[in-house]
Order: sequence, then C-alpha cells, then structure tokens
Amino acid sequence: MVKKSIRNWANLKTARRIFHQRPVILWVVSCVSVFVVALADYFTGALVTLSAFYLAPLILVAWKRSMTQAQLMILLIVMSWAAANYYSAPELYSLDIVVWNAIVHWLHLTLTAEVLILFRKSQNELKQLANIDSLTGIDNRRSFNTKLFSILNNLKVKDIYVTMAIIDVDFFKKINDEYGHPHGDLKLKQVASILVKTCSEMDLCGRLGGDEFGVVFVSSNPHTLQTRLETLSKRLNNEATACSIGAFVTDGVSATPELIYEQADCSLYKTKFSGRGFVTITSNLPNSSDILKANVGN
Repeated sequence: MVKKSIRNWANLKTARRIFHQRPVILWVVSCVSVFVVALADYFTGALVTLSAFYLAPLILVAWKRSMTQAQLMILLIVMSWAAANYYSAPELYSLDIVVWNAIVHWLHLTLTAEVLILFRKSQNELKQLANIDSLTGIDNRRSFNTKLFSILNNLKVKDIYVTMAIIDVDFFKKINDEYGHPHGDLKLKQVASILVKTCSEMDLCGRLGGDEFGVVFVSSNPHTLQTRLETLSKRLNNEATACSIGAFVTDGVSATPELIYEQADCSLYKTKFSGRGFVTITSNLPNSSDILKANVGN
C-alpha cells in the first residue's frame, strides 16, 4: 500500500511530461485523430466542413513539439483534408481547385502553428520567471510552497513519512563582506546543486529566500530520512560551505504545510543556538527522540 502510494505520487508528477518523453504516443494519438476527422469529412460530404476539427491534433503537436514536427502534421492534415473532400464529391473539384485549397489550408495551419509556438514559448518564459530562482535555477519560494501543498495532499497515508528541512548558510553576510558578492553567489549555487543531486523524483527542493533553502524528503522509512539528512549536511559542509539545518519528520496524515514549516524552523534555531554546522531533527512520531543531532559540521 505504501509503495503503491509513493509510486502514484511519482506517476502524478511524470504524467504531464509523457508526450515529451514519448513522442511516439503523441504522434499516434495525433495521426489517429486526423484520420478520424478525415473519415467524418468524407462521409459528411463536401458541403459540410469539418476543417476546425483538424486543429486539435495540430495544437497537440505544436504545443508539445517543434515547428518542424508541426509542419509534418500540417502536411498530413492538408493531404487528408484534400483527399476527403475530393473523393466525397469528385464532380465538384478539379485538380487546380484542390491544389489551391490545399495551399490556402496549409498557410492557415502554418500561421496557427507559429502563433501557438510563440505563445507556448512566452508562457514557458513567464512560468520560469514566476517559479524559478534566477540565481540558482531551482524552485523559488512560491513554486516550492505550491509543490509542497501538492505533495502533502497526495500523500495522506500514515505509513509514508515526510521530512521538511530548512537549510541556512552559516555567516553568509560575512562571506559576502570578506570575499565579495560573486563569491557568495557561487556558494549559493553550490548549495543548490547539491540539493538537486540529493533529491529524488519524489522529493522537492527550493530557495526560500536569501541564504535559506528548503528540502522535502518522502520515504516509507523514517530512519532513511534521518540518514539522508545527515548525508546532506556532510555534503554541504564538505563540498559547498558550512550550513545549519533544521528538520522535522512526520507521517503523511499529520503533515500540513504550517506544521512542518513551523517545526523545521524551530529545529533550525536549535541548531543555530547550539553551535551551527550540523542538522537538528525533531519529530512527532511515536518512540522518536525529541532532538537527534548529527555533528557533521565543524
């Protein structure tokens, strides 16, 4: 049950990318759609137009793939449309009319595809500006919170455990003052890179603001979460810069954004007031210690 729930969450995250990862499926769906519309066009006759319905497969290809592939789909649509109309009423069409109508149809569909692709690119750029931290390339606070809410809503199972960790770069102002802001930016990028490498497809990481980062780990074993946090702390201190981490472990049923944020923040303050450079883990799970320290920093 637990493994199935975790798999369902992973499938939910990847479902929206299926056409990007498997373009063959996209092309099969699009081609079948064109042939279905062409058959309907043939049986309804030349006087009844179904040209608008050819837009659906074109929109699918243009939105998910490139202009080159969109042109291939346009060619298929134009040929199918011309054949359906000609053979449904050959007495109404000469070769010149068929060719002229096909050219006009091709121009119309090409302009439509161009507009769609330009709109898609602008949407992607706006989405990136809204959701991606420009310095580190990972999710910003807005996107992190949105994805966190989605994760918690889809993991309402008692035997699945969630960890929220807040990571703070130690003495970041001192780094900027002594070595300059470019060096400080480099350290932030290094921290973000380690977080991305540490996270699996079911996990989440983001920059919450300034020198503060957030990580969410999901697992069916709470001890695994503790091990991963300790490993993360070691990697940050050894490969990037000294960092303090506060983490909170709970089950999927109990987890709410407010709870895990608040408790992870409390854990972070315990780390800072106890020497910095390590991870403090707290939990509301039965039979768990109140504070688990991993002195892996300085």
